[in-house]
Amino acid sequence: MLSNSEKSSLEQKLTDMLKRVAPGAFTALDMAARRCCGTSFPRLLVEGRFSEAKELLKKIYSSETGLRTALLIFVAKPLVELLGLDKKPEELAEAMLRDDWSRVYEILGLMTKPYRGVEEDVGEMLLCIYAAEHLAVKAYLLLGDLLARRDPLLSSVSSYIGLESKAHMEAVKGIAARLGASLPEGEEAAEKCPDPEIKRLADYVQELEEKTKQPSSIDSAESLLAEAFRVLAGLEKLTGEEKYTQLLLPLMKTLFRGDEGQLVSMLIDNIVKDEEFHEEAAKTLSRLIALRASSRRRTA
Repeated sequence: MLSNSEKSSLEQKLTDMLKRVAPGAFTALDMAARRCCGTSFPRLLVEGRFSEAKELLKKIYSSETGLRTALLIFVAKPLVELLGLDKKPEELAEAMLRDDWSRVYEILGLMTKPYRGVEEDVGEMLLCIYAAEHLAVKAYLLLGDLLARRDPLLSSVSSYIGLESKAHMEAVKGIAARLGASLPEGEEAAEKCPDPEIKRLADYVQELEEKTKQPSSIDSAESLLAEAFRVLAGLEKLTGEEKYTQLLLPLMKTLFRGDEGQLVSMLIDNIVKDEEFHEEAAKTLSRLIALRASSRRRTA
């Protein structure tokens, strides 16, 4: 990842080179970039905003031949030369023409961090989401085991949610890895997440685990189960609504582009829907357990 000073230096070098190669065309292109994208054309390249650069060129050079030539002259050749890459500019231009952004970043040697200064914040956010999913897996599977003898149906729903949450963990881990971030496993993730809500939930899940090991009456067990699912409904709201839809999705649009960006957005959209189901299911589980406990006490 380039530092700010390195970015500024590369931007100036790109400007100088493009002015030499195609002075009149570059001036017009740069003006168009400032109007549509709010920055200079070289800056688009320095910041890794290649799909925006391509779309701008596509508006000017509508034919495939013209676009290929423009990508080669204004993007591929300058970047390959200035970055000292052992690659053919034509290969880079073709990858951009195909919207193969993963290949573009790979060619440019930016495979792990082709992004724009938000890796640390996003890494922390992904860490906390990963930690929340870990807590959900632990709690739902634990409650599923507790319910196994009491109610196989409710047990299966709890276990199902736990397994879906485990799949979410893997998805978040994959997104983080693509961004060059390595997430700690299990308990360590919860410990390193700075979100006080996650820390509070981690403490609760640990307390829940300890309570389930102790012998208890039917009443106290039912009360414990009903309360646990209420708490988990709150956890689902935290991970599903606040973290994913309000914070993570908009950021993903800036970090991933092209088909890869669409794939990640689809993945997160699906996780959001899962979390909505988890929240409602947890509320229903809590309500059913409380109602059945009340009915049992009345008939006792």
